[in-house]
Amino acid sequence: MKRFHVHVQVNDLGESIRFYATLFGVNHLGLQVDSDDELRALERQLRAADPSAAVGEPAKACCG
Repeated sequence: MKRFHVHVQVNDLGESIRFYATLFGVNHLGLQVDSDDELRALERQLRAADPSAAVGEPAKACCG
């Protein structure tokens, strides 16, 4: 099962960059799925949207 939801609307891009950089303290967004098949399907969707947007890390575990 995939679980992912993001909605970001900004009025001041500079202030929003400062806010989210401080809030998250990281430089990436991760998606967690239950199976390799889901991961491959999600990667295909991301690459269709922007070929440079996705960096796969299939052997990684995250967010326990």
